[in-house]
Amino acid sequence: MNRFRKSAALSATLTLAAALTACAGASTGSTGGDDGVFKVGLLLPSVGPFAGIAEDQADGFRHYVEDVAGGEFGDTEVEIVTGDEGNDPTIAQENVQRLVEKENVDALVGVISSAVAYAVAPYIAESGVPTIFTATTADDLTQRQHAPNMFRVSNAASQIMLPLGEYACKDAGYKTAAMVSLDYSFGWEAMGGFAKAYEDAGCTIKQELYTPLGTADWGSVAQSIDKSVDVIIQTSSGSDAAKFLQAYRDFGLSDIPMIANGFGTDPSTLPEEAQRKLATPVESVMYYAEALDTPANNEFQESFQAKYSYTPGIYAEAAYVAGMVLDSAVADLDDITYETLTEAISGVQIDDAPRGALQFDEYGQANLPVYLRKMKNVDGEFKNTVVTTLGEDLSQFWTFDPEEAMDEEPYNDLKGTWVK
Repeated sequence: MNRFRKSAALSATLTLAAALTACAGASTGSTGGDDGVFKVGLLLPSVGPFAGIAEDQADGFRHYVEDVAGGEFGDTEVEIVTGDEGNDPTIAQENVQRLVEKENVDALVGVISSAVAYAVAPYIAESGVPTIFTATTADDLTQRQHAPNMFRVSNAASQIMLPLGEYACKDAGYKTAAMVSLDYSFGWEAMGGFAKAYEDAGCTIKQELYTPLGTADWGSVAQSIDKSVDVIIQTSSGSDAAKFLQAYRDFGLSDIPMIANGFGTDPSTLPEEAQRKLATPVESVMYYAEALDTPANNEFQESFQAKYSYTPGIYAEAAYVAGMVLDSAVADLDDITYETLTEAISGVQIDDAPRGALQFDEYGQANLPVYLRKMKNVDGEFKNTVVTTLGEDLSQFWTFDPEEAMDEEPYNDLKGTWVK
């Protein structure tokens, strides 16, 4: 029996999609597994502010597939087909459609931009193609807009910031905070999670500052920060993170403690040693730390560095874990369809991922450990080290009831409302 087949419902969906896009030359075709090969569409940007992150993701996924799994999931050969996310919803939509309808992939992996993720999610949900998001943090992908075939091994934006909010207020004793963030859903949702828990714990947001992705002058942002606050909470990524850290030092803010969303202190975000050194006074929060001292992470770090000659951070780890998930799901299937693969992924439990244990909740979001980290010199290299663990196996809803949490106004819509 052919292990790979499309369901009748999926075939009908793609036939309709082909009819609607026939003028553009779209076509459907048999599933990518008809030749006994499991095809994965890897959707990542090739240019723009996230291109470096995308390279880490591609390396992480390929490392698992090629070097750990030996090019096979179970006894099935794996083929990786790439598509450009383009940092543009229109480009991404075109490439997702190509991967599904022309390349006939059996699963999708990747996506970095939250704007892109929200744009392609409706098509992914309708097509039924099993999809594992590896970087995009858009909360509602695994909340209000969840579909059974969509999963995420990285964090929802608010997921790691909710426990940080309580920690900053109750444990660290920071009673007032300034929030500084990139001005799009990644930042709004991350800061919303922090502010919700921080204010619930009895502390006060005194300032919200938001700046566009690709801001050239972070000095003016730094000068605008209220110097009376007890702590600065920041969410940045890409080249913006290094610019902000430099401005934090240059404009005399280093006397105010800073806690960063961990995307802003990842080695892929700060590839140069001098940049990582800028982050040495800064704590950060994330589900992974490259200096995490466990057998699984030590093995991952050693094997990855042996092949790629750089230290992998959260982006490479997440894509690597996506490979682990697909391998586990495919290995036990005799008949691979979108439906059977989706069901298999939903039941995957991994005990020895580099970050720790992983399993998905009913909305497709991985429960995660959340680490408070600090950049330190470890054997001559600056790395994120674990200061303490804010929780193991934490839900994206933290301590809140999922249904009640999703009935509340989305954090995306609460930007600018937290200052009291």
